[in-house]
Amino acid sequence: MLGLMTVDEYIRVYSKQEPLEIINGVKSYLMPMVAGQGMAAMAIDRALDEWRSVGQVHFRLPYVLLDQNGFIQNARLTEVQFIRHERLTAYKAATPNWLDLPMMIAPDIAVNILPYDGKIVETDSKFDLYIHDGVELVWVVDPKQKTVTVRGRDSYKKLKVGDTLTVGNIMPGFELAVEKIFE
Repeated sequence: MLGLMTVDEYIRVYSKQEPLEIINGVKSYLMPMVAGQGMAAMAIDRALDEWRSVGQVHFRLPYVLLDQNGFIQNARLTEVQFIRHERLTAYKAATPNWLDLPMMIAPDIAVNILPYDGKIVETDSKFDLYIHDGVELVWVVDPKQKTVTVRGRDSYKKLKVGDTLTVGNIMPGFELAVEKIFE
């Protein structure tokens, strides 16, 4: 379903129905998370929160990007997202009413956790859109396979139990053992 939507309309629809994403103007309602997805998301949230001196972690919070006419181009819901303080401080200064809005800034790290039922297939092209939005790293977590696919502008790697997740220049020194996500 293609249609123009303002931020106010998005908030109204989102509050009355299932979580809503808009990608290139196309609306898509999302399934609620199941327990396994939630557990993996919380493990990542806790690990990133230990780096709160570097940035802020948001759980199940959409970010919205507008087109040149003020309509929503993309509204993405991530299970977890991380935004560095310097970017967040600049955003807050430029957006005085930021507390009343979804985040109007793409995160540095966006985490999506695939559903257990396998009915929704996340494709590489969908995650390329995150990079196009300005996200530096996308983590695609697959609880069934116990893997994390890490996507960056010029990088792609699939990690499994026994591997360690890092984030390079976003948070030098950050490490998370993949198995910790699935405990």
